[in-house]
Amino acid sequence: VPITPTSRAYPQAYAVDTHYVVGGSLFYHPPLEGLRVGASLLRAWIDFHLDLDSQTTAGLIAAGLAPPAFNGQITESFKPVTLTVASAEYVHDDGTFAAEYSRWYAHVVWSDLFPTARAHSERFYGLANLQLSDHVGTGVYYSVFHPDVTDRGGHDAKWKKPFYAWQRDATFTLRYDLNDHWLFKVEGHFIDGVAALFDGAVLDPNLNKSPSRYWGMFLVRAAVTF
Repeated sequence: VPITPTSRAYPQAYAVDTHYVVGGSLFYHPPLEGLRVGASLLRAWIDFHLDLDSQTTAGLIAAGLAPPAFNGQITESFKPVTLTVASAEYVHDDGTFAAEYSRWYAHVVWSDLFPTARAHSERFYGLANLQLSDHVGTGVYYSVFHPDVTDRGGHDAKWKKPFYAWQRDATFTLRYDLNDHWLFKVEGHFIDGVAALFDGAVLDPNLNKSPSRYWGMFLVRAAVTF
């Protein structure tokens, strides 16, 4: 599937080939009313065709890792990648409580330039939502992402800084349902680490400085449904 180029940081994906995607989910409702637990499994083989930036391409050629005619195009193949998820949800009166834990196992094959790699990452979150009235609801959640479960603390030299090895996000939300079709929502994110921003060890070479460990976002969203 071709992808229209964007102004995002390199490497950029210009096409994706999906060879197969299979999976399934199983849910169980225990005797406790409002409680549901589940498990999901997904397995896929996907190829991402990437364009490297000119600086990286020149560096690979200069280091002898790529031939002089190398045009900067490589293929990153997840063959396969396996995603496992365990989840639980409990609904009681006007409150909803949920949690998920997921591990991803990937066998990553690059074009002949790089060695085959195995990635083992984890991510999990917990949330609580409370409906204050017919129109107003509030919630909190906390999520964690580790791109390498064998090095959650960022001790390996592959990380530019230790906090590249994790991302922890504490979020507060407020939602207002104007009617059955319109809703407005604000979110405040307080974040420690940058693992999800730069895919762990990779940093945009066009940035002039490293990101801060602690940062945040404030989002406002409006949505309409029919």
